[in-house]
Amino acid sequence: MPATVQNVSGDSDKHSSDTTAVQFYNDHVFSSGGDGKVKVWTKDLRLVKELTPHEAYIYAMVIDSKGQLYTSSCDGTIKCLTSPLTSDDCKELLKCKDEIECLFVDPKDNLYSGDDKGIITMWIDQRIKYKFNVVEQVRSMAIQKNIIYSIRDNDLTVTEIIEGSASGRFMTKASIPGRCPVRLCGGCTEDGVYQNVAILTRDGLGITMIRNSKQEQYPVTWTKENAHNMIINAMAAKDEYLYTAGYGGIIKQWSELDAKQPKLTGEVIPFYKEVVIMSFSCDHCGYENNEIQPGGEIAPKGIKFRTEIVTPRDLNRRVVKSDFSCIRIEELDFEIPAQSQKGEVTTVEGIIDRVVRGLDQDQPVRRIQHPEAAEQIDAFISNLQKLKELERPFTLTLTDISGNSFVENPNAPQKDPATTISYFQRTKEQNHLLGIFAHDEVADKPSNDAVEESVKLESVPEEVDSLLKPIREGAWPLEELQGEVLQFQTHCPECAAACDTNMKVTTIPHFKEVVIMATVCDNCGLRTNEVKPGGGIEEQGVKIEVSVRGRIDFARDVLKSESCNLHIRELECEVGAGALGGRFTTIEGLLTAMREQLVESTGMFMDSNDAETKKRMDKFFGELDAAIAGDKPLTIVMDDPTGNSYVQSLNDDGTPDTALRIIRYHRSYDQNEELGLNDMKTENYAEEEKTEEADKKDNC
Repeated sequence: MPATVQNVSGDSDKHSSDTTAVQFYNDHVFSSGGDGKVKVWTKDLRLVKELTPHEAYIYAMVIDSKGQLYTSSCDGTIKCLTSPLTSDDCKELLKCKDEIECLFVDPKDNLYSGDDKGIITMWIDQRIKYKFNVVEQVRSMAIQKNIIYSIRDNDLTVTEIIEGSASGRFMTKASIPGRCPVRLCGGCTEDGVYQNVAILTRDGLGITMIRNSKQEQYPVTWTKENAHNMIINAMAAKDEYLYTAGYGGIIKQWSELDAKQPKLTGEVIPFYKEVVIMSFSCDHCGYENNEIQPGGEIAPKGIKFRTEIVTPRDLNRRVVKSDFSCIRIEELDFEIPAQSQKGEVTTVEGIIDRVVRGLDQDQPVRRIQHPEAAEQIDAFISNLQKLKELERPFTLTLTDISGNSFVENPNAPQKDPATTISYFQRTKEQNHLLGIFAHDEVADKPSNDAVEESVKLESVPEEVDSLLKPIREGAWPLEELQGEVLQFQTHCPECAAACDTNMKVTTIPHFKEVVIMATVCDNCGLRTNEVKPGGGIEEQGVKIEVSVRGRIDFARDVLKSESCNLHIRELECEVGAGALGGRFTTIEGLLTAMREQLVESTGMFMDSNDAETKKRMDKFFGELDAAIAGDKPLTIVMDDPTGNSYVQSLNDDGTPDTALRIIRYHRSYDQNEELGLNDMKTENYAEEEKTEEADKKDNC
């Protein structure tokens, strides 16, 4: 289920604390936050207005069919915004000493509130009608047809309100182990009764489905253990589907809720890239299989991660691995070959657990048939288990020829001292494994029919034939080509719609010739620009240090090649060569692009419950925003081993620019190896080719 982020609210418009609830009504989005505010947005996330019904943390927010919005807070109050779209009127319904953690509006627009003492209050026309004491704290609830489903962290309580009772009598009908939230789901009858009730398992990782039948005493139809790798904190239902999301940053869609087991029909990984999820389950033997494959294009280069696992925090690093990932644990001389496992989103500990499960599954039979081999495997499993106990550090190496794998940096945006990332050019055999072939490898010799057809095509006048063809010799001199914008058709990398890419050869003063390519998609609005050096790799690498002292430095032109690393000293932030790609921009544009890239690359793993990480990232982005606003001086260091990067000097008279320092250096052997220069032969290669041909003839 591929997904793209269509709109993101501006930083200045966001809640200053957690966003606690979101509601949609009349083409507007309403959000409440821990800052006590309610914000009204258009459906494309433009802020319309801001209301402050509370001065403390808002726990819950609901809206009825008339557009009246109710909020509850830790200050013990329930407020009603009678018409939040048109007025700021706020009415206080209740003020008490208890914390009202839950609100619910039924189809008749009756309001229900639940507090930390286990009191559920029913409101009719904004007046208290009944109070029910379910004893346990109410953190989530649902109501339909005089049945109340309330839950906290231990059990779901099903309570029936006795019809015709003037005093609000009620009776407990069932108690089912689980934890919040609770959602009514599945098909719905004409009188508004849902077929199922969904809650979480007590560990928060699984889903429990309950048949909504009073006659059958609400039986559990199925339990899906470990539906997520991390605790589920949100659940929603729509038609025949159930949606779950957790701290792991993954949203899952479940169908076939009335079957023996649900079917995983979709999965969204925000902030990473498009992926394809394939799910298979067998009702006969219970086998289940969920696989992940990248939905986007193969990366230009392969990637290699080498990570030192030292602390328990390192075991929790998220790992996105594709089918072509090869994983190796150096200390055990153990390797998981590429294509031996399907792609998945997991953790370092999850990788070890999967290996242990795979080795252990046939051990009972193996101990009988091959006891010596079974004993060796038991010893190896024991060594794997010791890795999780971190008796000693170990090294995990992940190599992916497709370039579509990732290992989390828990110190982002600072450099990860425990991880080394390197990129490499694929060999011809590796390209073939990925299904990538050069034109000369797949081209066949043209048949006579093909030659005749080619002659016919060449006879078509140029103004009629719109196909791309070679330029006739002398028809377009190179001098004219440099001043011309060329255009060719392509597909948008985001929405796959047809669009045009413009390409132009231009010369940067005091530097060199470059090729600029820009793509604009009319369908989704995507805009990209990419820069390629017009010449080859320079003899020396270049290191450029520029001091950003004020707004004047933001206007400097910058050419950053694909091989250039970026470092900001004051922020202790380092962006690798492959992150931003090649681009021609300004200092301000470079900082803005870097911020967007960091938000996308770290957003998938921003666990909202991780206070330390959230605090560190908030502090970093605050400092970066201040730098972009011109309120904080910076020193930007660009290190390009190819020598194809450039920063504009502000002194046109040839005098030195004191804020700009350029250092040229000789590349190391490893840098040349990564660029593929060590094996490159630029002299007498034609003679060597002739010698090889002569040797072949002699052998024949």
